[in-house]
Amino acid sequence: DRGIPVVVVNGRLSSGSFAGYRRIRGLVAPSFGRLAGVAAQTDAYAERFRALGVSEDRVSVADSMKWDLGLSHTLSEHARRLGREMGVDPDRPLVVAVSTGPGEERLLVEGRPDGVQLMVVPRKPERFEEVAALAPWVRRSAGVGASATEAVAAADTDNAADSDGAADLFLVDTMGEAEAATALADVVVVGRSWNGLGASNPVPAAALGKPAVVGPDHQNFDEMVQALVEAGALIVSEAPWAGISNLLGDPERRAQMAAAGPEAVSRHRGATERNVTLIRDVLRGTASSGLV
Repeated sequence: DRGIPVVVVNGRLSSGSFAGYRRIRGLVAPSFGRLAGVAAQTDAYAERFRALGVSEDRVSVADSMKWDLGLSHTLSEHARRLGREMGVDPDRPLVVAVSTGPGEERLLVEGRPDGVQLMVVPRKPERFEEVAALAPWVRRSAGVGASATEAVAAADTDNAADSDGAADLFLVDTMGEAEAATALADVVVVGRSWNGLGASNPVPAAALGKPAVVGPDHQNFDEMVQALVEAGALIVSEAPWAGISNLLGDPERRAQMAAAGPEAVSRHRGATERNVTLIRDVLRGTASSGLV
């Protein structure tokens, strides 16, 4: 009513949503038709917006802004501090599972081979205590600012440690440290991809040059997963430890994946600027029409 333009940026329209909207296209087409612009993530999403009533000239493909990951210049030091304070052994393999969801932590703990360290970063803080109850972890919340010895002592080392007394299970139950944990890893596990939740963002691991494993349930990041798999930076595994063990046993492949990740991310950068350009173009058009 006020003539204020509406723009969709970083646009997605899943197959399920599209099917639902298409059934009532007569009702929703006028609303879609009033959109001043759409910056869709993929060609497929762009076609769905057009099919629902957005005019051809108002739809563009900009890729996903998640590719435009900005990493802190202090990340390396943050990662070293995290590992030091939690008591991670740099001479033994470390698997880091990021943004995990219900059921996945148990799979990872129960399948862990001897001698392999496991660090888990649950996606939701409200699940920290639930995950903590699964195993005798070294908890980050108990060791922030502590020495490695103090952090390990905070856990039940009879159960959380190997035969040499070194801790093997680490729970990052703090906020804002997922990327630092990722930077420590020999292999990264992309969580929420073995429990039907559609996966989590695989870009940070690739950008940091970390070989990564994702499960079959990655529909929320399907295009990114496909791009990273094709680039050789990510593998899809039906079971977490099947993929992890393959990578841990193949240093040459891990090195190839580490090199492929940053290159793949670099090729897809620029979506944020393309979205900003669309917004600017709409604003200029609105201004020239006298509406603002």
